[in-house]
Amino acid sequence: MPQAAEYITRARMFLTRPADEVTRTGSLSAVGAHDLFLAHEFSVKAVVAEVRGTVPKPYEHHGFLDIARTINLYSVLPSEFQAQLTEISSFYPTVRYPGTPPDVTATSSTNPTSVAVQVERAQRFVTYVETAIIPNVNSMGITVP
Repeated sequence: MPQAAEYITRARMFLTRPADEVTRTGSLSAVGAHDLFLAHEFSVKAVVAEVRGTVPKPYEHHGFLDIARTINLYSVLPSEFQAQLTEISSFYPTVRYPGTPPDVTATSSTNPTSVAVQVERAQRFVTYVETAIIPNVNSMGITVP
């Protein structure tokens, strides 16, 4: 369905800034962490849109981990992606100021390799949702109540 594809496209667009930041500076700003969060959110919502044709009002929030669990997506993900969703879900987009715990983990890493790994994992998650989940959503037990 077109709307699912639109959500995947937007998820990929949200990965642009974090990838650029890692390339340029080896670090990730609060805005970059926000974009990583949104890439995961839009990937989960792409699954909702694939099942329902749209994202119903009850799913129009930033709690993508809760959405993934509610629709049974979480349980069909490989454990590495389950852990990733759980970790990234703490980078709530309204937490934007230094010293606020969820963003600190994402933005103050002095290890450029770990930040690059976060971006690469996000790219793999979006691709996995697009290529393994969405085409098989009807046979995976994913439901959108």
